[in-house]
Amino acid sequence: MGFRISHQNQDTPSLKPMKNGSEQIFKQAAVAHEEGRLADAEKAYLELLEANPDSGSVLNALGTVYWDQSQYDSRRNDVKS
Repeated sequence: MGFRISHQNQDTPSLKPMKNGSEQIFKQAAVAHEEGRLADAEKAYLELLEANPDSGSVLNALGTVYWDQSQYDSRRNDVKS
């Protein structure tokens, strides 16, 4: 978890780590999410999204938090680039 896909050539995508030490924050956010601390998870994922705006992992995790909060429609614009 916490990786972005980067295409080295047209046929073979590879995983690229997130920048700025974001891996640890992603892990902490995932733990908060699993423990039901949705506000903490949301805050961490939004912080990660600022540093890694193209990260599908972060966008997916944030969307899952919004789903769990039943805020998926009202928050949709928060994650659009």
